[in-house]
Amino acid sequence: MVKLLLTIVTSLGTVMMPRISFAHAHGLKEDVMNYMMKSYRFTWFLSIPMCLGLISTAPNFVPWFYGPGYEKVIVVLQAISGIIIAIGISNVTGIQYLVPTNRQNQLTLSVIVGAAFNFGINFYLIPKYHSVGVAIATLLTEWLVTMVQLYMVRRDFGFKTILSQSTHYWLAGMIMFMITITIEQMFSPTIIHTGVIAIIGGAVYIGILLGMRDSVLMEGISAAREKLGI
Repeated sequence: MVKLLLTIVTSLGTVMMPRISFAHAHGLKEDVMNYMMKSYRFTWFLSIPMCLGLISTAPNFVPWFYGPGYEKVIVVLQAISGIIIAIGISNVTGIQYLVPTNRQNQLTLSVIVGAAFNFGINFYLIPKYHSVGVAIATLLTEWLVTMVQLYMVRRDFGFKTILSQSTHYWLAGMIMFMITITIEQMFSPTIIHTGVIAIIGGAVYIGILLGMRDSVLMEGISAAREKLGI
């Protein structure tokens, strides 16, 4: 489930990477900045509701998907869901920016730091917490890699600038989270109920962003209208 969501979140990289590479090669710094901010906004737009949605629906999803005796998977899934945001942001920073701008050595360094950290923390967490320990170690590792990469591009964009792109999505996501986690407690674990919870959560999230006239959502609606000829 997490891998499927990650595939969706990181899909933008194949589209934006050639554009950023072209803009960088021609010295178009403003274009590079615009492309990167769009990528960050799009990643926040997708990853935040996916992460929070997975946390809130896991208690309903796990019992019917994995079957009896796998209740511990709920905590594991909730713990590891944060990597959706971390890997999404590191994909934008590392794959969409560091690689096209010929700074692969910095990308490699961030991965090495993460691998070393993961190796060490696994020794501490796995014996005590087992599968939950693996999930926590993975979560901390991915966020460390993300933070290292953000530190490397601090003079290009700045952490506050990147974080400011997420404001709408955290607000809408938290409201969605509170509603879905409340609804989840009313439903028994079935595939239909999980689907209903997901649909309600998605509708709430999109509805709030529509009210905010969010740029990512409005651009997506405009693009869809053009293709459909509406």
